[in-house]
Amino acid sequence: MENLTSALREAAEQTFDTLCFMLPEETDERLAEELEAAAWVQFTGPVNGHLALWLHGSLQATLVGNMLGTEEALPAEDLDDGLKEIVNVICGNVLTAILGTDAVFDMTPPEMIDPTSGSMPQTGSQQARVKIRYPDGWAEVAFYTLAPAMESC
Repeated sequence: MENLTSALREAAEQTFDTLCFMLPEETDERLAEELEAAAWVQFTGPVNGHLALWLHGSLQATLVGNMLGTEEALPAEDLDDGLKEIVNVICGNVLTAILGTDAVFDMTPPEMIDPTSGSMPQTGSQQARVKIRYPDGWAEVAFYTLAPAMESC
């Protein structure tokens, strides 16, 4: 699972860098616990599962604003749509990294996760989870499989 965790971290950091122009920050500061927003996407193919992204602190407006190239305040719908696009890109990147470009997957449209619970409607076996710190908060990304678990990653 170490390869999967590395691939997940790399896919998330690369997406935040190239799509949102955000680089991770190394710090010993305690991470804020407040859940700001969360989204997830399901996939089926050689492996079935889902990927979830939780944002803590005040990261969503910065990530989505950078992605859209604006510093203006965005409506909640645009912020949610932007977050769903980010989770979609991370999922595609991690699936390609772990299973190659020949593997074919179907991905559902990403959905928001209720921030009051932080829970997804569907669960699975968590295969990898990473936390990445940014100046305005931190991102948590997790990769789940439904069955069987991924033995080769």
